[in-house]
Amino acid sequence: MTKKVKIYTPTYYRYEKTRRAIDSIVESIEQSKNEVTLYIGDNDTKGPQMREWLKQLAQHPQVKVFFSDKNLGKGAMINQMHEKTGDDADYFISIDSDMLSDEHDQYNWIDELVKIMEHGPAKNFGLLSVYQKENNAHVLKEQKERTEFLGHHIMYGTFWGIAGGCVIMRNQDFIDIGRYNLVDVYSGDDALLMRNVTNKMKKLVGITEDIRLVHQANEEYEKDYQQWKIDKCHGKIKCDTKGKGFWDD
Repeated sequence: MTKKVKIYTPTYYRYEKTRRAIDSIVESIEQSKNEVTLYIGDNDTKGPQMREWLKQLAQHPQVKVFFSDKNLGKGAMINQMHEKTGDDADYFISIDSDMLSDEHDQYNWIDELVKIMEHGPAKNFGLLSVYQKENNAHVLKEQKERTEFLGHHIMYGTFWGIAGGCVIMRNQDFIDIGRYNLVDVYSGDDALLMRNVTNKMKKLVGITEDIRLVHQANEEYEKDYQQWKIDKCHGKIKCDTKGKGFWDD
């Protein structure tokens, strides 16, 4: 039985990297056996290149594009898109716009995530993340246990770290948990989502070691952005609930 899957990704500058990533995601969507739609929310990218490409991409029957006139940040952008479009889905997927679909000759990564969530021990999982390749990948901390089913190795436990470049949840669980928590527009997105799944829902959080996506390496012009993230996490930049994101005004 096919499932309705809605994928949400925010965009902001990084045109070449974003185009590589989203083109690969669209290819995966086209090959999926499930009913999949990709929702892209652009956080007020300046310059015509990204906007024109996204307008063209919006002609695809499985892609919807939203444009914001201000930078909402990741969490707030996904929350707003989901509030408008997400009530009738079976599964919610959040994926960053620099995550590149890896080569999977034997399976479609979207379908495989759904299959894991549908069967066996995965019914105890409230959130599942993919394994990230390359040098920009984040890792989950405090992996407590491992299990194997449906040909996949799953790590799970209580986490304070994050491998949140791509996560899947049951759609109703995402709604019930209040969607993304906007306490902090950077470190408060997937990390807090995982924490809420563990603490509020009392469900497991895991990462599949076998479904792999490529987290593209940072480019030279992103150094300022990376320093902003470091300063944000270290408390040098005040956290708030306004949901602006990236470089604060």
